[in-house]
Amino acid sequence: MKRKRSGAGPRPRRGQRGDPEAARRKAEARRENAVTPRVRRPEEWPSRREFLTRVGVTGALTIATTYLWLAPEEWPLSLADPTGERGKPKRALFRLPSFRVDPPAGASVLGIAHGKNHRAMLKMAISAIGGITHFIRKGDVVLIKPNVAFDRPPQLGATTNPDVLRALIELVIAAGAAEIRIADNPIESPESCFYKSGIQRVAEETGAELHLPTPSAFETLEVPGARLIERWPFFYAPFRGVDKVIGIAPVKDHNLCHASMTTKNWYGLLGGRR
Repeated sequence: MKRKRSGAGPRPRRGQRGDPEAARRKAEARRENAVTPRVRRPEEWPSRREFLTRVGVTGALTIATTYLWLAPEEWPLSLADPTGERGKPKRALFRLPSFRVDPPAGASVLGIAHGKNHRAMLKMAISAIGGITHFIRKGDVVLIKPNVAFDRPPQLGATTNPDVLRALIELVIAAGAAEIRIADNPIESPESCFYKSGIQRVAEETGAELHLPTPSAFETLEVPGARLIERWPFFYAPFRGVDKVIGIAPVKDHNLCHASMTTKNWYGLLGGRR
């Protein structure tokens, strides 16, 4: 049963407050305080000269900005930065010396060996191109560059086989090397890559010195006669005082060039936006 509402007046609508007169005054106040959009009078419009001046300035700024961003790096005022090194403190350019050692007369330039014993196969292949003592002299500081690009176990073949690296280090030590360094600039975390690939363990067990990339370990390398890239950040720290450099990498295929073999191993010494 519904209860009757006492009082004779109409029920106030939802949202209506108190005195209707007060509401009316508030509405009038809002109308009075409303901002009327200002319409510019014709005499306030810019003259033709001013309009053309503004258009000219805007066009000049657009052209200048486009030039700054698109002009080649060597052009005046250019902001181009293909190496990512622009704006950083300038470092002296350096060039790598040649570490090339040609095989002796009568020796092959390519040694191929078959078998299951890594050390025996490596020694056989090196003997075919002149023997380890032809390339490594007593007292040499030797840098070995394996492929440690990924944090993958050796079984996947994505990185240098640690057993092959160990066999090479043993041969270099037997040839009389005074110091052996191992270095690479992996694509993934260097610590994880060296550990999971087994390369770190080989370095620790053979006494080789492991060099991991740090920002201060890079210098700007100048490439004489280059047409596309004349200068680029290079993992230089491990090369200081080095007499011989050896690259050792798995023979790999590639999704773009089909067979990168061992050539791209040296790519791992580059820094910057590679």
